[in-house]
Amino acid sequence: MTIARRPEDRRDDLDSQIYTVAAGQTVRAGMGIKVAATDTSPATADYPQAQEAIANTDLVEAIAAGEPGDSYAAGEQFTGYLMSDGGVIPVMVGTGGVTRGGYICATTNGFTDAPANGNGTTRIFSPGTARAASSTAGDFVGMLIKPTALAKT
Repeated sequence: MTIARRPEDRRDDLDSQIYTVAAGQTVRAGMGIKVAATDTSPATADYPQAQEAIANTDLVEAIAAGEPGDSYAAGEQFTGYLMSDGGVIPVMVGTGGVTRGGYICATTNGFTDAPANGNGTTRIFSPGTARAASSTAGDFVGMLIKPTALAKT
């Protein structure tokens, strides 16, 4: 795990939520998360069950908090920073990298540049824009929270 440079991090006034990692899942710090399909809260759990958002069509609800290299196993609780405008959150870069100022989207191993027009076939959900460029999977960069649906054209 490397960090190209210390990622920007401004989350003092952000809303957060405690989640429980869904059965059979692992959540890594800096990854986008979504409520798991198996979630039954509040009926049977104190906190929503969550898993990593691993597709660019997944609606990222929050970013898992923690230091580079931290991960949470099934049943563990962790903090997620909710996707509300105004903050900068460190996120993990995925294969393919990110471009400074570009919209990014969830992938299996981090965030990458979002397709220019939603790939022309489907709507892409972007939680925000990269505040620095990196081409190395596993790096952390700051993401300006700016949830957007990039329409197919």
